[in-house]
Amino acid sequence: MFRRILRPRTFFTLLAGLCLALAAGCQGTPRQQTPYGSYVPADQPRAVSNPLTVPGYDPYVLWETVVDVTRLYFWRIRDEHPCQKSDDMITEGLLITFPQVGATWLEPWRRDSADTAERNLATLQSIRRTAHIRVRATSEGYLIDVRVLKELEDLAVPSESRLPSAVFRQDTDITEMQDPIAVQDVHAGWIPLGRDTALEQEMLRQLQARLPGR
Repeated sequence: MFRRILRPRTFFTLLAGLCLALAAGCQGTPRQQTPYGSYVPADQPRAVSNPLTVPGYDPYVLWETVVDVTRLYFWRIRDEHPCQKSDDMITEGLLITFPQVGATWLEPWRRDSADTAERNLATLQSIRRTAHIRVRATSEGYLIDVRVLKELEDLAVPSESRLPSAVFRQDTDITEMQDPIAVQDVHAGWIPLGRDTALEQEMLRQLQARLPGR
């Protein structure tokens, strides 16, 4: 039946052609590609100073660039005080995001887990991050300070644990129900892990690429 449909010589000819096409496609693909939505060139140095020094741009253009870069990694902004020009003075800008749960391996489109180690950690643990960006005007331009704080969820017991009926639980405290509208501590139940320098560097590289020296 196979010989009637396709001769062996024809089959091997088609197979060889397919292999050549795949090899040509792999050679034509560049090794380093700029990610979608990223302005960072492939040959840009990895280490960026924090705070980052940028030249004297218009305050509105500068602040819109800062917000645009922040939204690449964080969905919601909690506080935003943009830089404003009053006579010859430029006010200081401050941007703070809401805490955001870290991206896992099941969410490859998200950028807030900047490297493999951070994405592994966010996949195995409950991690969240908050960005604090401060912009100050200087005689030479602006200083952009990026701080990303990382926290680990603090649970008394694993959230998906299933204890058998013969085991007596030790956490006998009564959970107090609070009004969700009332003001609560946003850090309750989270353990500070310090700063996420990997994400800070990623955001600074984006800012440096969008605000080059003149």
